Amino acid sequence: MVRKIAICSQKGGVGKTTTSVNLAAGLAMLGHKVLLIDNDSQANATTSCGIRQQDVHLSLYDILTKPDQKPDPVIRKCRLDTLWLIPASGQLVSAEIELIREMGRELILKEKMEEIEERYDYVIIDCTPGISLLVLNALFCCDEIIIPIQSQFLALEGIDQLLHAVHVIQKRMRHSIRVTGIVCTMFDRRTKLSSFILQQMTSLFKEGLFETVISVNTKLAEAPLKGNNIFEYAPACNAANDYMALAREVVERGNRDWKETYCRSDDGLAIKPGVQFAEENDTLKCKMESLKPLISAVMSIDNAKASELEAKTEKPQEEGAPEVPKSVSDTGGSAAPSAMEEENILWG
Repeated sequence: MVRKIAICSQKGGVGKTTTSVNLAAGLAMLGHKVLLIDNDSQANATTSCGIRQQDVHLSLYDILTKPDQKPDPVIRKCRLDTLWLIPASGQLVSAEIELIREMGRELILKEKMEEIEERYDYVIIDCTPGISLLVLNALFCCDEIIIPIQSQFLALEGIDQLLHAVHVIQKRMRHSIRVTGIVCTMFDRRTKLSSFILQQMTSLFKEGLFETVISVNTKLAEAPLKGNNIFEYAPACNAANDYMALAREVVERGNRDWKETYCRSDDGLAIKPGVQFAEENDTLKCKMESLKPLISAVMSIDNAKASELEAKTEKPQEEGAPEVPKSVSDTGGSAAPSAMEEENILWG
């Protein structure tokens, strides 16, 4: 049976496209038949698969806006033997406006994909940030969601809104979509902040967080320039190992029939019996608010030591020389930490 997975996040720049392309490629490398759908008007997933925009004559836009358009002519073969792509184009920008008066407009992609989805083992949909009509089409088409989160605090703030949207779709629309897992991306093992955020994410999401962590790697940024996924561009690098591990974990969660369920009550995020996704009787939003002072503590400097160091290094002012402020704070700013202090703050 096909597994349909949307890669979603409220925030941009957290690695949705990178995760979509390389997860799809990793699953294909494991021998599964995979269809990748580029559901973003920027068409970055299309470019990452080596297809130039000038070569795209039919795209997801045509599937969504033209009632008679079948998916088959739109599907493109990728270089990997078991990987196919439905490309995107800049025309997707106008798709939401064109569909605004259509009845059941959020179900168009689901209905079109029913014709072909059983040919594949996995359908992976790369979504645009936020909750738009394009994203709703992806969510109604899919049965599962994977949420990439950058290992920074601001990336955590939008997840409560996304989980609420999933709950509304589950409850009001009677659609049995579930969150398969949350994956930490752009993790920098050299910094104390990334390690602290990962620790807090583990506490917040418990088993909902994938064990696999995607570390920062320049090869991930270089690969799309060549129109490659990470396995084609640098198969021996750590990033390729990370995404292969993620692909295996996604397969494993499907094999053991991953059943993550939750519901929202007036008291906050309440958990039904089964796998815990977050702490009971504690809203995710309030929990993340409590992280702010902790993160500030991790990033703060010892102002007393900074002032003491400044006093020791201050030279007497020559007579007649113009007065120079002792620190940036004298001019309305704040004193910057020394290079040594900054290194102690940022690097583990």
